Amino acid sequence: AGLRDAVGGEAIVAILLGRESGRLHGAQIGVMAAGAAYLCLEPTMPDERLRLLLEDSSPVRVLTDAAGLRRARRLASDPTTVIDVATLPSVHDQLPRPPWLGSDTLAYVIYTSGTTGKPKGVLIEHRGIANLVASDLERFDLGPGDRCSQNSSAAYDSSVEETWLALSCGATLVVEKIFGVRSLGVRWLLHAGDAHDKKNKQGRATMWSELLLRGAGELDSHAQADAFDLLGASRSADNSRLFMRLGGTMLGDRFHDAAPLLVEMARRPRFDADGIEPTRELCLQSLASLRDDPQQRCVFAARARHYPTPLNRSGMGDEPGLRSLTRDDLAAGWEAHARPEGSIIAIAGAIEPDQARGSIESLLQDWSGAAPGYETGPDAPRGYAHESDDSSQVQIVVVHDAPREPRDEVILEKLLVSVLSGGMSSRLFTEVREKRGLCYSVNASYSASKETGTVTAYVGTTPERAQESLDVLCSEMDRINGDAPITPDEFRRAVTGMKSRIVFSGESTGARASSLAADIHNLGRARSLAEITERVDTVTLDQLNEYAAKRSMGSMTIQTLGPDELNPPVV
Repeated sequence: AGLRDAVGGEAIVAILLGRESGRLHGAQIGVMAAGAAYLCLEPTMPDERLRLLLEDSSPVRVLTDAAGLRRARRLASDPTTVIDVATLPSVHDQLPRPPWLGSDTLAYVIYTSGTTGKPKGVLIEHRGIANLVASDLERFDLGPGDRCSQNSSAAYDSSVEETWLALSCGATLVVEKIFGVRSLGVRWLLHAGDAHDKKNKQGRATMWSELLLRGAGELDSHAQADAFDLLGASRSADNSRLFMRLGGTMLGDRFHDAAPLLVEMARRPRFDADGIEPTRELCLQSLASLRDDPQQRCVFAARARHYPTPLNRSGMGDEPGLRSLTRDDLAAGWEAHARPEGSIIAIAGAIEPDQARGSIESLLQDWSGAAPGYETGPDAPRGYAHESDDSSQVQIVVVHDAPREPRDEVILEKLLVSVLSGGMSSRLFTEVREKRGLCYSVNASYSASKETGTVTAYVGTTPERAQESLDVLCSEMDRINGDAPITPDEFRRAVTGMKSRIVFSGESTGARASSLAADIHNLGRARSLAEITERVDTVTLDQLNEYAAKRSMGSMTIQTLGPDELNPPVV
């Protein structure tokens, strides 16, 4: 933000940092993000040349480190323009793109050697770097296992190819150091969730989540498990709607040794032939176990009719898809989807951001490419549907739309749903279970991402009380929309509960890493726990009731599972 204020348009920022500095590439990226062009100065150059370049280029700022601070102030025409990069914030809110920044604006300035006279400045535009990197990636067919040498000084033109070719993978890294802890959590989101499964190969993502834990690189299944155990590190892989989520938890001082193991899981999973059939059988057994879980079956059925394809999938696949998948399908699909561009790596805990960045960059510098996207189908049918089940229980699920991230109404919806279903004093528990004794379980939850926002309510009851349970559930879900304003006590309990959950979420480094990754995906930036808590504190009771009065559930989805159909209420 400080650089953006100083720039204000096309300008030059000088960087006096050696290649050995851990902040050189961050400074280059920061300058370009601020809309300026960078001019790298080699610290080994004599004072006379550095002074000449500074006078000729007239930079608005000079970035250096503690080692170069005194020298830069002595050589700069205005010492007040010199900044120690260590004093700049390592984390800040994401700024909008500068309006003047485009493919034809300056990216960097390079000076000739001056052997035939006075050194001359050469102005290079962003499109020049982009064309060079794109051409080299195609020409040299760079990919996993390749390396980009880093031999040139940043003051020489050859360094541009070395630097930006190595940094072209496109992954996002966010690191939050947590004081007072010794552990560290990692969460890596790759665009390989079940929404990316082919229609006739559903189940690919869930098989991936198991096979990634069965060996990578030179390590087979047992050797991989032993390697993590030796470091005292846990590992995980689970598929969600959009992402394959790789995770790890370890002591902070073990990250440098554990990071290569996590990266190998993403880049070089083995998919050993003798592991395919056991994995397939495990996934088929999980699918078959739904027969004994009517609540989950009902939730999946409601989801299938509420969201458009492929966002309506269960994440478990289907039997035809699971049985048809071959090792080649799994290996080729992973090669296509496990790509760094757009992936998100979040790290939280006992680690310095520069240390984490150095480890990750060294492991990913030769990796590039983006995963293919997915296409959504037509609007879902929604409405009411029933699945017959000869049982003494009835499952009822009601789903309706709610605000998506990053809308301001998200925090209001969270508080409102907490009033509706936030413990034994909540409205649903009181009205459906305590006062009327209609059910053995009732709850509602709110889930928001930048793709979807929904409230899902559930009642588990008996056939005799099913109709009344559905009626009262829908009535309470509608009544909170203005007819029954939220009381001060309800508001206080909702705020206290939400702030408590925020505090507890920060005590687990793994959970914190997951939250950071979700923020990057949904908001484009990471929020601190303090910022999240402060946002809760800004909400007033009047604001919440005003929001509730304008709120509408829209087109609902009602799914029941039990002996007999029910009559859906008109809300």
